[in-house]
Amino acid sequence: MYHFIVNPNARTGLGKEIWKKVETELNASGVDYSVYFTKGVHNATEIVRGLTYDGIRRKIVVIGGDGTVNEVINGILHPEDVVLGYIPAGSSNDLARSLGISSNPFRALSDVLNPRYYFDMDIGELSFDGITRRFAVSAGVGYDAAVCHQALNSKFKKKMNKLKLGKLTYFGIAIKQLFTKKPFGATLILDDSRKFRFEKVVFMAAHNQRFEGGGFMFCPDAVSNDGKLDVIIADRLPPLRIAMLLPMAFKGKHAGKKGIHLYRASKVELICDNDQPVHLDGESGGMRNKVLARLLGERLRIITSRP
Repeated sequence: MYHFIVNPNARTGLGKEIWKKVETELNASGVDYSVYFTKGVHNATEIVRGLTYDGIRRKIVVIGGDGTVNEVINGILHPEDVVLGYIPAGSSNDLARSLGISSNPFRALSDVLNPRYYFDMDIGELSFDGITRRFAVSAGVGYDAAVCHQALNSKFKKKMNKLKLGKLTYFGIAIKQLFTKKPFGATLILDDSRKFRFEKVVFMAAHNQRFEGGGFMFCPDAVSNDGKLDVIIADRLPPLRIAMLLPMAFKGKHAGKKGIHLYRASKVELICDNDQPVHLDGESGGMRNKVLARLLGERLRIITSRP
């Protein structure tokens, strides 16, 4: 039995279109399945909690974007008892890009129904103001979160999605935020022992995967099964300098450049001088001045398209 969690509104209706194709294939093949359509924010989390409360092994398949996967992961009560399939239907699809999951829905469905490759993925956890939420791709504070916040409510993004150019949304918003988001002071603490002070932080992100924001390879060496988070802090970078580095980040060529600091740690704490926007897998975490990121002890098995 396969349990499909479908976000019909992913990428302005692409989720619904993909599901229709998937449904036809499932019925033609006589596959035993159930389907649940998300109806709003956090609905996927509620659905998956209901599916995984009993600890029985389940095959859950997500059709949506990174945000839908984020909600699903936050609803899984027993990760060791779940095998997750993913058919990407979002604007950025950074999880699929990082793990080697096909962007072709028919290939992705074939991989789910006839799996050859699996990846046991670490699960990130971000805590702030008494709240704890999981993430699969990354969690960030500052500039990248401000970009995510704007993209979530962008009419421009919806128009670009209809033209199948949704990836360009993040790049356009990123350029705009260069001149509106002010840097901030913050203290970074890694593994309770290494402390670093920065006075003009542009953003900090803790990565479980290499990519975020529609293909930016901010942490090119991140591996999501090594028990570590890769951390990037951009500090003392004027807008024009950031504009030069962003295209380089698509290939990970920004690493080693002045103002770019990369670390690896099991526990990452950021204390900001004032409230800053926060995101988890591109979903809003509100405005916070202190966050703590680490990995759960459990891993989640995900079906992939390649070893």
